[in-house]
Amino acid sequence: MQNKQNGKTATQVFTEEKLQANIEAEEKVLIYLLSIPRSVGRVADYLKPEHFFRLEHETIYKAILKLYQQERSCMVDNVIDELERQNKLEEVGGRGHLLFWASQYIDQDVEEYAINVIHKAKMRRLSYAASEILGLAVAEDDNAIERAQQLIFEIAMESN
Repeated sequence: MQNKQNGKTATQVFTEEKLQANIEAEEKVLIYLLSIPRSVGRVADYLKPEHFFRLEHETIYKAILKLYQQERSCMVDNVIDELERQNKLEEVGGRGHLLFWASQYIDQDVEEYAINVIHKAKMRRLSYAASEILGLAVAEDDNAIERAQQLIFEIAMESN
């Protein structure tokens, strides 16, 4: 493919976009949690806010987790109230957006979507680490090998 965007081939752009995130999976996790609030406990132990690529998705999930950790109901009205208290409701699309999501039906299990979101987050971390390692090698940094090992080890430990 020779169609270029910002000096990149279409293949490079496609690969980078696919590597970044699965926005649909992120949305489906949140839709599932907002439409079935009791399901939060099924993912709360392993799905972290930083796994989300979009800041607004991370913000919504943080509000859901906060309610869950306070042993409060994670129903959409409480999530909306929590986001209003944080002055972040409009940043995430507003009341209507969250109510619409809560009214949706998701046909797969929330765990499948959560695993996909986590996988994409790990691949982003690996990509960022590879970029940093390349920079260290190009700069002929004396600590390049140790830093590369540390970066890869940190990613591997997150996988456990």
